[in-house]
Amino acid sequence: PMKNRKVLFDIGIAGPLAGFVVAVPVLLVGIFLSSVVPAHLAGTSLDMLGSSVLIDWLVGFVKEIPTGYTLSIHPIFFAGWLGMYLTGINLLPLGQLDGGHISYALFGRAAHTIAMMGFVGLILAGIFLSPNWFLWAFIVFLGGLRHPAPLNDLSRLDWARRLLGYAMIILFFLIVIPVPFGG
Repeated sequence: PMKNRKVLFDIGIAGPLAGFVVAVPVLLVGIFLSSVVPAHLAGTSLDMLGSSVLIDWLVGFVKEIPTGYTLSIHPIFFAGWLGMYLTGINLLPLGQLDGGHISYALFGRAAHTIAMMGFVGLILAGIFLSPNWFLWAFIVFLGGLRHPAPLNDLSRLDWARRLLGYAMIILFFLIVIPVPFGG
């Protein structure tokens, strides 16, 4: 177990923060290198991969995509997209994922309830959005849904860590890809 909630938080936030900081510029370079083509001529397109709120915003900021057209993605775009996708998965507030560490550091034992709701959310996403979510539900289930308490479970996070933790929750909703790999 971790020493206290601060250590738990710092370990939990390091991976997603680093992943996000790397994925955004890679994604932006990939957007610049990608081509806007008629939808029927596209090879691998953004429509096939799935998108998030942030990816849609970045693509819309960099490229104008008229009706009937799509973004034929460059391999560098795919690398950035994959970084965003995996960072979003890692931010799920479940078990031993970094999102589970952040959740427990922020909410203590209430993180167990959040994890159960998140797991049910994965199952529902598998039913209603994309069967791909069943794989992640299975992987998380194998790793365990409950997060072990740190040795000092009474410690509190300072305001800066709490603020950064809440920002990561918002980031999760901006980068999660609801229908990955075209469903």
